[in-house]
Amino acid sequence: CGICNVRRFKRDLRHVPLSKIPSIELLKIHPDLHSMIPKIQEINSFNSNDSNVQSSTNNQSFTCINGMFFYEAGLYKTVDRKKRSLIHCDVCTECWSALTKEKVPKFSATNKVWMGDIPKQLQGLTIPEQRLIALYRHSSCIVKLQSPFHSTSTAQSALKGNCISFPQDVINIATTLPLELDDLCDSL
Repeated sequence: CGICNVRRFKRDLRHVPLSKIPSIELLKIHPDLHSMIPKIQEINSFNSNDSNVQSSTNNQSFTCINGMFFYEAGLYKTVDRKKRSLIHCDVCTECWSALTKEKVPKFSATNKVWMGDIPKQLQGLTIPEQRLIALYRHSSCIVKLQSPFHSTSTAQSALKGNCISFPQDVINIATTLPLELDDLCDSL
């Protein structure tokens, strides 16, 4: 979806021109996000319209069109019979339903749910590396529930107990690296 970036089958998406999306003005970027999104001023200053899209220069996964935030994976450029360039957007049923009801889609960037692109330096980290640099350490216990007939096909994952998040002093961890093998095993 070009609005919430969810993956869906093609049959579950509406392929519509940007000008036909209902209540599209609800997708304007919230002022709080302007300082958080890198290169937003640069993108916003192009003030593009339906026939001219300017995306970011850093190969980011998003683009801004007239101050509205869209994910690149859900946008398509086409040319009509009069040789005009049009932009179409794939919209999932949840976003379409919300916009037709004149509500902000639940998982759109406009709803302050945008987390940003993963920096190249952090892509491809192993699980132990991710756990070491995380700001919070999570603790939970996942168990497999089985039916009374003990069939593994009907088994479901469940959470037993509570999920707990502990603040983690990343600077202290960085100064004590590498961790002892026993300490590393305890935290994984």
